[in-house]
Amino acid sequence: MYTWTVGRRYLVSQSGRLTTRSLIAIIGVMLMVAQWIVMVSIQSGFIDVYQHHVLGANPHIRATKYSMYFSEYRDVQRRVEEDPEVVSTAPYLLMQMQLSGEDRRARPSVWVRGIDIDITPQNTRLDEMVTEGSLEVLRYDGPIDPEELSTEVDLDTIFDEPKEQVIAKVALGSLLAKQVRVEVGDIIRLNSPLSSLNISGAQEAVPRGPTVASFEVGAILDTGFHDFDSKLIVVDYRALQFWNGRGDVVSGIEIQVKDPFEARAVAERIQEKLMVSRYLVMDWSEIHNNLFGALQRQKLIFSIVASAGILVSSFLVLSVLIMIILEKRKDIGILKSLGARRRDISFIFMLQGLAIGIAGSFAGLGVGWLLCIGIRSLKIGVAFEVYRLHHLPVSMRPSDFLIGWLAGVLLCFLATLYPAYRAASVDPLEALQK
Repeated sequence: MYTWTVGRRYLVSQSGRLTTRSLIAIIGVMLMVAQWIVMVSIQSGFIDVYQHHVLGANPHIRATKYSMYFSEYRDVQRRVEEDPEVVSTAPYLLMQMQLSGEDRRARPSVWVRGIDIDITPQNTRLDEMVTEGSLEVLRYDGPIDPEELSTEVDLDTIFDEPKEQVIAKVALGSLLAKQVRVEVGDIIRLNSPLSSLNISGAQEAVPRGPTVASFEVGAILDTGFHDFDSKLIVVDYRALQFWNGRGDVVSGIEIQVKDPFEARAVAERIQEKLMVSRYLVMDWSEIHNNLFGALQRQKLIFSIVASAGILVSSFLVLSVLIMIILEKRKDIGILKSLGARRRDISFIFMLQGLAIGIAGSFAGLGVGWLLCIGIRSLKIGVAFEVYRLHHLPVSMRPSDFLIGWLAGVLLCFLATLYPAYRAASVDPLEALQK
C-alpha cells in the first residue's frame, strides 16, 4: 500500500537513516518514558520494601473481639484453622504502656505486644530482625509472686526505685532502645495505668494486677519500620496475662496464610464464619491502610507528574509532523490530485507519529531498565533516620514498564490527530499554485 511507502519516506532519508527531526522526536520520547519508568519503579520499591518489613514483623490477618479482651480465643482458633489457606494461628495481647530505662528523663509511650514465642517467630521473620540477643530467651517460664511486685501509681516516683523482681524478658525496637539507653541484659520498667480498670473502663477499687513491673531486655529488634522500631516491645503473652491479672484472656488472634496477597479473601471468609456482630477480622493491608494508602497515592502523583513529561515529548512529535506538513504541502497536493483520499493522507501522518511513539517508547524501556539497574548497583543512599533504609529501593515491575510504554505510544498517537487532520484538509489547488 502506497501510504506505508510514503510514510516511511518521510521518516527515513534516501540513505536509509532516520531524518534529524524524526531522531530528535524519538530521543525526546525515549527520555520521557525512561524518566517515567525510573520514578515509578522507585515508588514501587518503597511499597515493596515496606510490605516486606510489615509482613515480616506482623501477622497476615488479625481477629479481634468488640471488647477489650476475650477468653474463648482457643475455640476461635480451632474454627479459623479449618480454612485450607490458614497456615497457623496464635493468640496475642496488645497493651499501651509507659517505659523507663537508664535515661530517667525519657519515658516514652510504647505498645507492648505479647506473642506466642513457640509459634509467632517461626511464622514471621522476627528471628531475622534480631540484632542483639535472642527471641528464645523471651519464653515465659511461669508466674512469680505478685505480692512482691510494686503497685505504686504515683507518676512522679514510680521509676525512682529499682524493682528487683523481673517478670520476664522482652525485645525492644532498636530506636526505642537507643532512646532510653538500654542494651541486652539491662532492666526496664513498664507502667500500665490501665491495669486498675475493669472491662468497661471504670476505675476499680482494687487493682487486678501490679501497675509497675520490671523486665529484662533479652533482644533488640531492627524491623526496618520506624513505627515498630521506635514504639514496639515484644514479650511472651503469658507474662502479660500474669501481670494483667485477668486470667487466660487475650486481645485477639494472629493468623498466617499461605499467600499474604490473598489475605483479604481469607479474612472475608473467616469473618463470615465468625459472628460479625462480635468479631472483627482484618488483613494486613487494612490494618496498615494509612501507610500503604499514602504510598499508593504518592505513586499515583509521581505517575501523573512523569506522564506530564511524556505529554511534553508528544508535543515534540506534533511539532515535527506539522513541520513535515508545511514542507511537504506540494507533495500532499500532488497525491490528492492523483486520487489520494483524505483518510489515506491522514494515515500517512498518523503512521509517522505512531512509529516515532513506538520506537521512542521501546528505546525508553531499555534506557529505563538500564537506569534502574544502575541505581540498584550504585546503592544511592537515602536519609536512614527518615526512611529506615540504607539506599534507594527500586522494584522493576513488568506492569510498570508496560504502562510506561503504553503511555508513550498512546500520547504520541494522540499528538498525530491534529497534524493528520491538517494534512487531510490541504487544498490541492492551493498547494500546487505555491
